[in-house]
Amino acid sequence: MDLEQLWSDTHSARQSKDVFFLLAASINLLANPTATSSSSTSGVFYAVATDISYDSEYLSPIVIGSQKQTMNVVYDTGSSDLWVFSTQCGVCSGKSNLFNPSLSSTYVGSSTSFDITYGDGSQASGHTATDNIAIGGVTFKQTIDITTSVSSNLLSSQLDGILGLGFQALEDVQGTCYPFYMF
Repeated sequence: MDLEQLWSDTHSARQSKDVFFLLAASINLLANPTATSSSSTSGVFYAVATDISYDSEYLSPIVIGSQKQTMNVVYDTGSSDLWVFSTQCGVCSGKSNLFNPSLSSTYVGSSTSFDITYGDGSQASGHTATDNIAIGGVTFKQTIDITTSVSSNLLSSQLDGILGLGFQALEDVQGTCYPFYMF
């Protein structure tokens, strides 16, 4: 895809109030050699994000696990972790969409904990795990932060989790595999 076509696609997406993100699958394939793509052979795939709050928040579906549980996450360029609301989070029971690890045969839990605090004071904590993730037609094994506790302001939003696109140095748990940092 050339830059002119990329600009045209981006401009069209902005006109429709949807924004798409181009993520370089080749970067992910370097981090995860077992990653597979079902829809792209060019090394680039599209992930569509929908504006839900007048350009302050964009949601995009990702699919997690063998049971293909869809979670709507916010892409965040200021963090580098992927976390989702889960059935293991007692205060999350009022959310309509929770990731249920027990439904996924590809889920592998961990005792490594995470605790993220954002600039606005929002907080999420729990433990890490790995599972299969699909975004824009590409499926790969990914580290996921499974919430056991979150702050109330996160519960009031429409998101099901956050997918950090920031630099790898921003990871809460250093050394985990988060191939989505920006380059």
